[in-house]
Amino acid sequence: MVEHNKIDIKKKPLHDYICDPSQSEWAFKCSKFLEEFSLRAYCYQYPTAKDYTCWYVSFEDKQNPYIMHFGIYKKGMTIWFRHPEYLQKSVRDQLKWDKSWQYMPIQELDENIKQIVTHYVRNIKEPFYKEKVKGRIHKKCQAEAL
Repeated sequence: MVEHNKIDIKKKPLHDYICDPSQSEWAFKCSKFLEEFSLRAYCYQYPTAKDYTCWYVSFEDKQNPYIMHFGIYKKGMTIWFRHPEYLQKSVRDQLKWDKSWQYMPIQELDENIKQIVTHYVRNIKEPFYKEKVKGRIHKKCQAEAL
């Protein structure tokens, strides 16, 4: 079973929304990474085994649909691109697939990762705000306005 819950950044820092303290180092790195891109995590989930925490991410001022999600683990993280068509083809060809999303396991947040995310965010932004990007919405994770 998987639990989904709303993230309330007014109550506590983003990196506190993890299911296991062993994930705190990567949660902190991920929260700082999201700030660099003006992205916000709105919802978190974890399986009953609690071996990872997942943050659902979109733009700071508009939640739906989620454009990415991040799997936070004890020894790294995974970035899931929910709309891989907005990635460069050369990047898509190198990423792993699961269902309709492409993902990238991370052990280091280096400049290459930042460039990939920068390109993705830049490409998806205009269609996102024109409501041409579709996706699933977690109804119980709707955030209040900041």
